[in-house]
Amino acid sequence: MSISWQELVAEKKVRQAASIRKEWLITPPTDDVLDVTDVPAKCGLLSARELEITTISDVTVLLHKLATGEWSSVDVTTAFSKRAIVAHQVVRPSSANQGDSSHLPYLGLSRQIALQRFSSTAPSRGLPGSMSN
Repeated sequence: MSISWQELVAEKKVRQAASIRKEWLITPPTDDVLDVTDVPAKCGLLSARELEITTISDVTVLLHKLATGEWSSVDVTTAFSKRAIVAHQVVRPSSANQGDSSHLPYLGLSRQIALQRFSSTAPSRGLPGSMSN
């Protein structure tokens, strides 16, 4: 008996949702909320320091704080990991929080744009593997 691709996808989504640390689960906004740019700040997962780390837009500031030891690489990695987990849960709230992949909410264009704004705040210029110039 062959497993369909839909069953494989559903299984992968359940495994992916189960891989999120339980203390990093948030209550995502309802589907009617289009502007989700404030979710990282309001969800309660990220500390004030983690929010500061993930909103730095100048990579030289980030690198300076790392070089001087003000922030550790663990601090920075954890902050960006948490922010990525928040974005994942906002995009796929039912699969991340209930392990149910049968309902994937439709995201309107405004919400997609807002998601791009808050999940792409990581400084990318000058870092290894960066796609930008």
